[in-house]
Amino acid sequence: MKYFIYPALILLLFGNTTNAQTVENEANKLTVAGYVKFMNTNMIESVKTNWLSENMFHNRLNFQWNPSAHFSAGMGMRNRLIYGDFVQDIPGYTAMADSDPGFLDLSRNIAAGKSYFLNITIDRFWFDYHRKGLDLRIGHQRINWGQTFVWNANDVFNSYSFFDFDYEERPGSDAVRLSLYPGGFSMVDMAIKLEKDSTITAGLLYKFNRWNYDMQVLGGFLKGHNIFFGTGWSGSIGDAGFNGEITYIQPTDKGEKKKGNLLASVGASYIFANSLSLQAEMLYNGFAGDSSNVDFLTYYFRPLDVKNLSFSKYSAFLQLSYPLTPLLTISLSGMAYGKPEAYYVGPSATYSLTDNLEVDLSAQIFRLKSDNSYQNIGLAFFRLRQSF
Repeated sequence: MKYFIYPALILLLFGNTTNAQTVENEANKLTVAGYVKFMNTNMIESVKTNWLSENMFHNRLNFQWNPSAHFSAGMGMRNRLIYGDFVQDIPGYTAMADSDPGFLDLSRNIAAGKSYFLNITIDRFWFDYHRKGLDLRIGHQRINWGQTFVWNANDVFNSYSFFDFDYEERPGSDAVRLSLYPGGFSMVDMAIKLEKDSTITAGLLYKFNRWNYDMQVLGGFLKGHNIFFGTGWSGSIGDAGFNGEITYIQPTDKGEKKKGNLLASVGASYIFANSLSLQAEMLYNGFAGDSSNVDFLTYYFRPLDVKNLSFSKYSAFLQLSYPLTPLLTISLSGMAYGKPEAYYVGPSATYSLTDNLEVDLSAQIFRLKSDNSYQNIGLAFFRLRQSF
């Protein structure tokens, strides 16, 4: 119990002091916000075997400077102290945290040992020029073209993992982005991203409203070796939300006879009169193979791009969420995969202790079929979060 009490005291102390340190200077129009967290994670293959444990103190700082009506700049950074069995026993775990998938490597382990490391990552760093009908942003930023909840077939710039729930801000891209707003609920979005291997991903998106749906069409080049085009939508059928994304990707390498493949994700959501919410989604991934050998660590920790949103061609998701009280929300999510056969179940509960302090208890339970046998892995999380 002491492993949870000590972090709680630190969070309470830090939270009470950081509220007073938040800066909002009218002369420079500088704002600072963020949070501090403690999270304990346990990986369990069997209750009777050894558990692998990880502890993390995580502080985030978001800075934004608005010197004029047309110019702004921002920076966001993650400071994480991670220690425990994951660092010691999972090969490449420390190096993975030290690696930034973007062109600009802005992640550094400033201290490391056999069972710990201290990492600082700048995951947002941008300059923005805006005026009526135009917005130009340069730097490390998030480009969100997705419409669905779990798997974003239209997100060619910065895909993310549903299982990485502790990273709410999600990954960004080193990019130049120009957004135009001609009116009538329409938008033209143009972006060019420089990849880590110096290749280019560039896309053009046109968003408009038709039949009470927010619709979009998009196309461009993916990592210099593919062309893509697609569409997405978000609206409702009756009282139920209905959204989806479709993207077709065709390799362009000379001398290769690779056929193009389709990605499609379709989702629905509904809130009942008693506040019970339902979220469902399905994915088809034409890039997924039929391999029967699925390694859990590779599957869970691998970096994602739009081609490997799932290891299975067919995937399904369902989530139920219900506020038991105004302060306590519980949820249960699940996934089922085709070939190779796999399942996921994720229960969670979130309780608000104060306006800015909350506690989460959650689990991620996986059952994967690999080499004609099943692998069972469970992850249990305890998290405290103080925002400021």
